[in-house]
Amino acid sequence: MRRRDSKLVRLYQKRFEKNQFWELKTGSPERRAAVRLAGLCAKSWSACKKQAIERAAGI
Repeated sequence: MRRRDSKLVRLYQKRFEKNQFWELKTGSPERRAAVRLAGLCAKSWSACKKQAIERAAGI
């Protein structure tokens, strides 16, 4: 999970140069792609965090 999370973050940074999606022009294809990728990053981070908590708790 961690590898997937870091891979998505690197892809986002490569494409959008550390700019946040809200800094891009509203309705532009770049912003749509950035929002989609940011959502995938957030989803991956949530799964990674959940897995780490379960592992630490011994579940």
